[in-house]
Amino acid sequence: IASHADSHSDNEQALFYDKLRSHIPHDPECTYVWLMDANNVSNPTLDARRSDGKQTDQSRPNGVSKLHVCAQEWGGVNTGGTALQDAFRCRYPNAKEFTRHSIHSEQLNSWRRIDRIYVSHSCTIQGAQIPAVERVTHIRPSDEEMRSLRALGSASMWSDHSAVQLTMRYSQTPR
Repeated sequence: IASHADSHSDNEQALFYDKLRSHIPHDPECTYVWLMDANNVSNPTLDARRSDGKQTDQSRPNGVSKLHVCAQEWGGVNTGGTALQDAFRCRYPNAKEFTRHSIHSEQLNSWRRIDRIYVSHSCTIQGAQIPAVERVTHIRPSDEEMRSLRALGSASMWSDHSAVQLTMRYSQTPR
């Protein structure tokens, strides 16, 4: 599943997740990998920061709630399963990394981890079964790489989001 959530308002975002859930049924035989620009943060304490040091409030509580309803349904919670899991948060429960930097007047004002990958719970249990999450990282060109690209004449417009890179293992065969 790949999705880009509405960012206009909390209610519009909640409607987006309701619609997404209505179009993708739960299949108990399926292993889910959900790539998303969620346009929200599930945990403002870990997944958001402001340059002025003030607490970051939850700006999309209805959107987050409906995102979690999707994760529960696709994980089969109603039939004894476990909700889809945030792959990064499973690997790094207390890490503070961000995928979106908001820039205002050439100053970084806020950082948020709004781009995430959720996977079936079975994929997060180390050594238990396959497929399994091996690695999950946030990647983006460094400032030096961007200067080099521009010096070479690149007019490419880079995203203002970091990519989330997921490596899955689909075999028990040793390398």
